[in-house]
Amino acid sequence: MTAVLFDMFGAIARQQSPAACARLGETAGVLGDAFRESHWVLRRPDDRGDRNGAQYG
Repeated sequence: MTAVLFDMFGAIARQQSPAACARLGETAGVLGDAFRESHWVLRRPDDRGDRNGAQYG
């Protein structure tokens, strides 16, 4: 590997649509809100959008 690419704030990859999140849940075998909640609960506050760039750090 010669590079590491970070995609902050979805500049390169779009944010997950509800349909994409549903497909991920179906693949994982966890349906509905249970998948979305379990996916985001352990994400860092800045990753979840709970704080902005000025608050980061």
